[in-house]
Amino acid sequence: MKDNKVNCSGYEGQTDCYLVQEGSLIGTDEWNYFYEQIEGFNYETGFIYELLVNKRKVKNPPMDAPNVKYTLVKILSKEEVE
Repeated sequence: MKDNKVNCSGYEGQTDCYLVQEGSLIGTDEWNYFYEQIEGFNYETGFIYELLVNKRKVKNPPMDAPNVKYTLVKILSKEEVE
């Protein structure tokens, strides 16, 4: 997963989200909004990261919570945005 954080106002009152590339999108010009948190990851403004994350389905999540949990496994790269 490659990601970068941007302003996403208008999504359930949230102000920031990640722009991500997953799978075959990595390395293309196509980015998708990612509204969830990545446990263990502390984003630093001005950088694009390549991350290895664990994606786990949450059984019986609360009504207002996501049904998938993302956990940082490793930061593969961290590049300064030009």
